[in-house]
Amino acid sequence: MAISSFLLKPTDISLRVFSLVQLYTAIYLGRDIFDTGPGAIPLEGVPSEIAEEAIYKWFQRPILRLSTDCVKVHYYSAISLAIAPALQRSPQTISQWIVNSVVHATELTVLSSPDPYAVSLHVELLTTDQGGIEWCLSPTTLSLWVQHAGRAILTMPLPTLVAPQAFMTSDLLWRGLYAYARCCALSRVTLPADAASQVLNIHPELTMDAVEPRTLIKLMQTIDELSDVGFPIHPELYIKSVATVVEAFEHLERRDFRRTARSSTAFTLGLVILIKSLLFQLLQVGLGIEVTEKI
Repeated sequence: MAISSFLLKPTDISLRVFSLVQLYTAIYLGRDIFDTGPGAIPLEGVPSEIAEEAIYKWFQRPILRLSTDCVKVHYYSAISLAIAPALQRSPQTISQWIVNSVVHATELTVLSSPDPYAVSLHVELLTTDQGGIEWCLSPTTLSLWVQHAGRAILTMPLPTLVAPQAFMTSDLLWRGLYAYARCCALSRVTLPADAASQVLNIHPELTMDAVEPRTLIKLMQTIDELSDVGFPIHPELYIKSVATVVEAFEHLERRDFRRTARSSTAFTLGLVILIKSLLFQLLQVGLGIEVTEKI
């Protein structure tokens, strides 16, 4: 296991894309695995062009899977298994090289980054028994990311599309407009000084209950899909995302907000602000439907 500090820039949103960038920087641009590797173990008999080609092919169709065990959230990368045959080494050996390289690259970034608005996330990097790599995100790290993503999602450059007529008269649209207005109300009541700037001036929660990770996973999957989608984007993707986000909010509202908003955890309130930002982006920016704070 290795623990490293990763810097999220103000515009970094998807942790899947962010993790892929870290892999690309440490492996492909750093070229450590083509030469001697961070562990100073030479890849004898493996020409660098073969290693480059194997890694390049993996990055064309990366496999980075999101999962949760209700304690931590994991992104799982299969790059070591994919490139092991070409590099003539075991996946476990390659995984350790990659982990060392990523940790080294991120340490350099932390030391050299001039961005005062970057958010530092502490991430565990693990090698699995099969030789894969897991990025493990603790509840504290996820609380920081949720607060960061609530602001960063507003910078996502989504193209505006024409909403289908069926959606304009659908129950889903009205549920989405209600969810946005309700999120506005909850953030105003709980965070009156900072609601407009989307900032949570509260300490991250150290624990999550058994339900919150499942809500979080749905939102993370939606953000991953929006960040990683190719062009052209179709309205159906936005509508599918709206449905997922609305269902996530309705679940939180039934479970948490029958009580007063002030009794909710910092993590739950972070989810509310993230949902609010996502609905604004999907409905107003993506589908051109004006959202309002009151309906």
